[in-house]
Amino acid sequence: MDMTQATKDHYDNFYSKGGWSYSNWREKRFLKSKIVKPLKLQKGSRLLELGCGMGYQSNLFYELGFDVVGVDLSESGIAYAKSHFSGPRYFNIDATELSAHFDYESFDIIYIRGMSWYHYELNGVNKLGVDVPERTEELFRFLRPKGVFVLQIVTDFSGSQPEGKVHNNRFDEYVRLFERFGEVFYISDWKGRVLRNQAEAEKVGKHIIIATRKK
Repeated sequence: MDMTQATKDHYDNFYSKGGWSYSNWREKRFLKSKIVKPLKLQKGSRLLELGCGMGYQSNLFYELGFDVVGVDLSESGIAYAKSHFSGPRYFNIDATELSAHFDYESFDIIYIRGMSWYHYELNGVNKLGVDVPERTEELFRFLRPKGVFVLQIVTDFSGSQPEGKVHNNRFDEYVRLFERFGEVFYISDWKGRVLRNQAEAEKVGKHIIIATRKK
């Protein structure tokens, strides 16, 4: 099976039925207090959201003062984003196709929330057929020097790989992936509690925000 096509079909169907349910004011407050402020992201910075879905977070970053581009594989997701949120620019492309649309060192920030690449094995080719270190290295090429790569994703940090569900990658697995590309300067859970090691992460046991500054 072509896993990329299967992922596209899944999200096309999901977004056509309404997708995720968000409270705009809660999401905006979250992005401002748990992403923008602690990472000291500057208004006016050019931000690329990968896996932007229906454009909710991209639009909120735009409202917070960023120059935003949203990219997603799903046609229905991007169609919704374009029809509802006019501030950002949206592209219906795979994340592997960025070089056909953007120059290297085009962005100050890359933001990813829950993108499928990072839900499975991080140390090589994962179950989706994605070589995560290789693809991540390519993504970093689109960041300007000292640009910031932000991943926000669910995990209980146990290392478990439940059948038919996303994997729960460990704290150290995320750190090892990103530290080869720059300085991992901020790690927290989604409540803003700073995480310094596997033991602290296991106590939280739900999710991670990890930010890396490009070398």
